[in-house]
Amino acid sequence: MNPHRASDRNHSPEFLFPWHRRNSSLWAPLGALLAAIALFALLLSFVRVKVAPAPRWIEDKATVIQLSGDADAQAWAIRAIEAGPFPTRFDPSGSPDARALEIAAIRESAVVLPPYQPTLRALPAPAPPVLPAIAAAGERLFPRPSPVPPVPAVEPVPWRTVPVLLPLSDLPANALPSPVPAFPGHIDAETAAESWRFLIHLRADGSVADCIPLNSSGRSGATALAAWIGGMNFHPDLPQSHPWIALAVGFTNLPDDGPDPR
Repeated sequence: MNPHRASDRNHSPEFLFPWHRRNSSLWAPLGALLAAIALFALLLSFVRVKVAPAPRWIEDKATVIQLSGDADAQAWAIRAIEAGPFPTRFDPSGSPDARALEIAAIRESAVVLPPYQPTLRALPAPAPPVLPAIAAAGERLFPRPSPVPPVPAVEPVPWRTVPVLLPLSDLPANALPSPVPAFPGHIDAETAAESWRFLIHLRADGSVADCIPLNSSGRSGATALAAWIGGMNFHPDLPQSHPWIALAVGFTNLPDDGPDPR
């Protein structure tokens, strides 16, 4: 753009102030702004705006038209109703003639169908079942039963009740003697039904020094069980850690030729 043309445009007569001058002073636009504000305030001081509510005026009067009972009065009344916002209309539900026409139309339009009668049809006879020929006619199907040799009667195995040692103390796995010596006497039902507990004092070599019944000292069979436990030999290392041990005696049934219980 030519700078001379821009300068001529800035000094053109349609511009009131030289706005495009870069080096011009700020007092000139500030003075123009203050002059515009003063002029606007002067014009505003001469304007008076008065806002008043509109007067509400209601005319307290009405018009009453009285009609007589002749035909002209009835015609004017009908015309007033029909010209109003809610004209009358014909309601067919309240007319007996309209209801009779509705019933007659329904009766004429109803279709009467005959009752349904299914047509029966004979089904074909099923074919006879075909049975597979397992064997020829007159021949035996299953083999003849072979004679079963008599089974000799098995004699009942005699059982005996033997005592079993049960540790009550926290003992090593190999602490109990193995094998357990056989009980010399006979265990009756009363002795097997009792609960037997013994406190055993061991010697240094693992033999039993003392066998004290804890809850069955006065009952039958306590002496025989204490003597049976007194003849046992425990592991030699057990007395070093457990000089006193607690054992319980239970009972189990074994055949006469079975092994001795531990």
